[in-house]
Amino acid sequence: MDWLTTIILAVIISGLSILWLRIEKRIRPPMIIVVYFPAFLLILKWSQFREAWIELASAVSIAALIFFAWWIPIGRKLPAPKGSQIVVITDDEDDG
Repeated sequence: MDWLTTIILAVIISGLSILWLRIEKRIRPPMIIVVYFPAFLLILKWSQFREAWIELASAVSIAALIFFAWWIPIGRKLPAPKGSQIVVITDDEDDG
């Protein structure tokens, strides 16, 4: 078993899972299409090519441990992601 591969996959998978919690709900469907689905396919194809199924299973287990180790003390206390806070000022609204 290749431990470097396992650690890299675990970091990637745990990063994607933590990112999932911090994404606004209205942005999640595009993120699934643009980020998560391609990442999932690339990881599966890479594992199939290298025949690294044991490394992938170990990485998913380690990523779940990392995720819950982050979520229990920190993640539950974070506020939910809010909508966009961007304000556009036009010439009509700019009274100087």
